[in-house]
Amino acid sequence: MDRSTIQGHVIPSSVRPSVHPIAPSDSASVDGRFRIGTELKLGAVGVLVGLLTIPAFESLWTVWSTRDDASHGFIIPLITLYLIRRIWPELRQLPVRPAPGLGFLPVLGSLAGLLIGNTGSIVTLSGVSFITLSAGLALMLFGASWLRMLLFPLAYLLFMVPVFDSLLEPLQPYFQLLTATMAQTLLTQFGVPSYQAGTLLYLPTVFLYCYC
Repeated sequence: MDRSTIQGHVIPSSVRPSVHPIAPSDSASVDGRFRIGTELKLGAVGVLVGLLTIPAFESLWTVWSTRDDASHGFIIPLITLYLIRRIWPELRQLPVRPAPGLGFLPVLGSLAGLLIGNTGSIVTLSGVSFITLSAGLALMLFGASWLRMLLFPLAYLLFMVPVFDSLLEPLQPYFQLLTATMAQTLLTQFGVPSYQAGTLLYLPTVFLYCYC
């Protein structure tokens, strides 16, 4: 009989506890959480949206460059990326539960809006369609929980679209100050020296007034 000795006592093998290796939980491998596959999916979606919206951003760039009251549009996408970066640790922990049925119609409508806006040089339609396309893809490929987390950063992109100037005019002073503060924070993150005075941002060679 096989015997083991522990502190001078002989224990028969028949009474020794069995040791079995613990297999990893199957649910852990299929829990739908952030994985390499999700990173590749995010990259592919980013490239696709970028290619589809190049004409829209070219038109928006022209508006931002030629209108003093729209010059803030340059920094709105950067602020949105900063907002997403801040929630990234929480975002990547969310379960990935695609909802193609819910996201299909928004994506289809957004693509149609981009096509019409780009063909007819309708800047407002192109800009809004880009935002709704991003939201629809988030819902269709990653699920409602991802869209909820991304809702505010995506909605903030509306301030780069000129059509909302008149609709949001009563709120403009507050959003001007908010945008200036967030832009100054973003510049600090990148090590760019800047000074904020209300809605004015002073950089080493230029100053920026946040009209949004």
